[in-house]
Amino acid sequence: MMRITTAGIAERKGCYFVAKRKPGSSLGGIWEFPGGKKRDHETPEEALKREFKEEFNLDISVGNLIWTGKFNNGDKKYLLQAYKIRMLTENIRLFEHETYLWADLSILKTLDMPESDRMLLEFLSSLKQI
Repeated sequence: MMRITTAGIAERKGCYFVAKRKPGSSLGGIWEFPGGKKRDHETPEEALKREFKEEFNLDISVGNLIWTGKFNNGDKKYLLQAYKIRMLTENIRLFEHETYLWADLSILKTLDMPESDRMLLEFLSSLKQI
């Protein structure tokens, strides 16, 4: 069974929102495009809204699905779905992360990210080449 996980892609003036997981957590110390696992009763869009509220106290609107990719984590198979998002509030609070930043693609490429986010980063880089 393939599990569905989501990523929210927020962009402002060529910079993207990423966050660094707290040490000791799953993927601790790693940067990511925030999102999370979809629960059985949720749509991917609902999962993204819930995750951003739980992890950052942010309300978001979810736009188009822009990318999908498959990856494995141990023996589990995942389908990552990335959506364009827009932050509706600015009061960021960190519950699962130690910090966040808005960074352009050249900076993002230097960060320690999981393989799934690296694939997404390559896709975002390819868009800028057009």
